[in-house]
Amino acid sequence: MRLAPTHALLVALLSLWLTTSGFLRGEVAIDGLDGDVGSRFMVDFQNEWLVGRRDGELVVTVPDLICVLDSESGNSIGTDAIRYGQRVTVVSLPPPAVLTGPEGLKVVGPQAFGYDMDYTPLHGKGAS
Repeated sequence: MRLAPTHALLVALLSLWLTTSGFLRGEVAIDGLDGDVGSRFMVDFQNEWLVGRRDGELVVTVPDLICVLDSESGNSIGTDAIRYGQRVTVVSLPPPAVLTGPEGLKVVGPQAFGYDMDYTPLHGKGAS
């Protein structure tokens, strides 16, 4: 499922830092291009993409799989490789069902990363 604007440009790496515990943390701002001008998608990360908001509205959280792709090649872009000016597409894939149960959410849900929010599946129930 595509989340961010179809034609998008990475415009900012915000609050990027490496903590003493070894996590790469921060957020990126992705602005729409062409027909999506005026739309912004923000993605928080801690080594992995964790939470996505479109125009300020929460759209997706872990354990749903958030993928940032190079819009031209389709290659995935990790949190360590994201750069200003890249043309990107953000998509989401359903997680395995084991990650969406109570025990899985303790480890990979939004609260496991310090967010004060419950997991709401973007894709319905987790994949089998």
